[in-house]
Amino acid sequence: MSACESGDIGRRGPSQRDASPPSTRHHEGSATTGAGNRAAPVQKDVEPAPPTSFTLVATGDILTHSTVYEKALENGGNRYDFDPMFREVEPLLSAADLAICHLETPLSRDNQDLSSYPNFNVPRQLADAIGKAGYDYCSTASNHSYDQGLQGVRATLDALDSAGVRHNGTARRSGKADHPELFEVNGAEVGLLSYTYGLNGGELPENESWLVDVIDSPTILREARAARGAGADFVVVSLHWGLEYQVAPSTDQLTLARQLLRSNAIDLILGHHAHVVQPIGRVRKEYVVYGMGNFLADQSIACCAEATRHGVIVKFEVQDQGGDLRVEKVIYTPTWVPYGNYVITPVARALGDPSTPADTRATLKLSWKRTTTAIRSLGAGKFGRVRQP
Repeated sequence: MSACESGDIGRRGPSQRDASPPSTRHHEGSATTGAGNRAAPVQKDVEPAPPTSFTLVATGDILTHSTVYEKALENGGNRYDFDPMFREVEPLLSAADLAICHLETPLSRDNQDLSSYPNFNVPRQLADAIGKAGYDYCSTASNHSYDQGLQGVRATLDALDSAGVRHNGTARRSGKADHPELFEVNGAEVGLLSYTYGLNGGELPENESWLVDVIDSPTILREARAARGAGADFVVVSLHWGLEYQVAPSTDQLTLARQLLRSNAIDLILGHHAHVVQPIGRVRKEYVVYGMGNFLADQSIACCAEATRHGVIVKFEVQDQGGDLRVEKVIYTPTWVPYGNYVITPVARALGDPSTPADTRATLKLSWKRTTTAIRSLGAGKFGRVRQP
């Protein structure tokens, strides 16, 4: 990724955290492991090497409206083909050691009865495109997780499993919290958790409350500590939270971020739901991305601001600092989704292309300004250098 494509938010020195006891690793929820993230053999009676470093990228909401999946059908002729929509960002996603998506909508088992807002049910081929784009894992807890009930949750997880993409935030069965989702990356174990503020006013059946993980600070902290106890060296929490179309984090977001990041159990928070880019902040020395906007969506201008076409790819460089894995650097790449073809476009790259039409160039410049302003609105520039094209 070149300097002209991204912003760069600071470095920081080492600090100590509470060590977690060694224990057997558990993996639940997904049937596959991330490609390329295999552990080196550990000889008996030999201490394993400590974690060293890895890169993690995360993106905003994948919110597949009917116009998007109708274009996918046009792309594929008689099948749904979302691959072209990810072609411009695939190199950035696949280059990371761990790439995380946020899948906001249920996936259909058989592509029957497809639907868009307010109750989504989208083509299962989206999972294939997510895997091909380079994602290793998706957070799945959102206000739309239960749009299609229990069968929708199961169909979504089955489709992700078939595509080789791991997941957390929704479950097929109870007991998931007893087996934290750990992802091995370059010898480090990364714990991945996902929660939503609610279900658009709906409620889960009392005997199936485990279907979707709902935000509750004590529960999140308990499950983060369980991930530590299961061997996690670095814990990431994805939160579907905040107020739609509002750049500034809500009071609830700020409060919850402080509660979670002061705990020593959680290293990084990734935010979703606002549909516009929100700031990057820190609590103590841990990072929180309050909202990454829409990565792939088509919210009509009749309802929503142009800023719902703006998103961001956030890359975290995680390094071993005195035996403790910490975020060393944050780099962000603004993105934009055009009407019509819905190809997710890195803004700086398009601005650097002489063939980009003048009217599109003006839209991209505005998108860049809005995204970078939002990212830095809580003082992210103070964390280090910010590069612009």
